[in-house]
Amino acid sequence: MAPECRAASPLRLSAGTRHPILVAPVIAPGLTVAGPRLYRSAQTTGETAPAAERDAPPTPIPREIARTDPSGQPAGSERPGASYVRSPTGADIMRHFFVRHQPPHRPHIAMLAGLGGLAAIGVTGAFSLHAGVPLLMAPFGASCVLLFSVPGSPLSQPMNVVGGHVLSSAVAIALHMVLPGTWWAAALAVGLAITLMALLRVTHPPAGADPLLVFAADPSWGFLVMPVLIGSVSLVVIAAVFHRLTGTTYPLKAP
Repeated sequence: MAPECRAASPLRLSAGTRHPILVAPVIAPGLTVAGPRLYRSAQTTGETAPAAERDAPPTPIPREIARTDPSGQPAGSERPGASYVRSPTGADIMRHFFVRHQPPHRPHIAMLAGLGGLAAIGVTGAFSLHAGVPLLMAPFGASCVLLFSVPGSPLSQPMNVVGGHVLSSAVAIALHMVLPGTWWAAALAVGLAITLMALLRVTHPPAGADPLLVFAADPSWGFLVMPVLIGSVSLVVIAAVFHRLTGTTYPLKAP
């Protein structure tokens, strides 16, 4: 008959049995572990484990218990109330930085995304060349990633693409007119653009690069019309036509 569990030792031999019985520190007094089931001790209820389970192999000690507790004490220490949960190691922490959370794309969907970006930049660039007006800027390449790779994202919708670029560029031009063209002024413009895009719900990540472009190129207010406004509208129109031809929903339906 198993004695009452009173000690905090994680492992003890049960009297009268041939196998060790695992007694975790969290088990309340009067409880014993035999095989897969939990029994109150004979001193409290008179119940004992059946012979088949009493003679079963001992329950293995979990790996996190068998190592150390959070204070660095060995798992077999006699400290009352010890908790034997394994602390995360450096490898566990670093693993979070290398996990790809993006769901997989089917090959033909990935190919369509690439073709969409090619078509959008190609058509806009060709029109810009023949019309003799600038309609392309570097952040538009990043916009194409959202427009064609994740068209269902809220950040890819027309209001976000056009509104994000126009708002971010306007903020940058306004600040550039009153602040020097230094690194801290450009950083302030980027931070303010991110804040306003979030407040107005027109967040578009590629638009965060617009202030850097403004501070580098020193454009006038006409920059808002060409290439920012007309160029972003062109990308949205091309994306809408492309997704309709390929059977993809874009833009999202209004609630």
